Amino acid sequence: MIAEINVDNENKTIQRILTGEIDTNQALSLVREISNSVKIHEGYNILVDMRDTTYQPEMMDLLEVAAECSKLLIDFSRKIAFLIPNTEQRKLVAKIFRTCMEACAASLFMTQIGLKMG
Repeated sequence: MIAEINVDNENKTIQRILTGEIDTNQALSLVREISNSVKIHEGYNILVDMRDTTYQPEMMDLLEVAAECSKLLIDFSRKIAFLIPNTEQRKLVAKIFRTCMEACAASLFMTQIGLKMG
């Protein structure tokens, strides 16, 4: 995996461009790196360009990455955008990822305010 990061101070955007093959550990590391970046650049939105990558996660790996991303939703109210490769499965993967991320974020939020689900 080759990664490049650009900080656009004028538009308050952190852009991360990834190319090559990535695995789940690298994806998790990327999410943690983004989390650290937003702490340094408060008020910035995030754009992760993964269009030139190959990532074939198993469902549990996708859930793990989505859960890690959901922590970002709790930490800040900025936008996060992931540009993914234009494959036949693109829409399905994006829908599953978003649903998982939102469910994990809701669970984290409920835990933070002291409510238990289930």
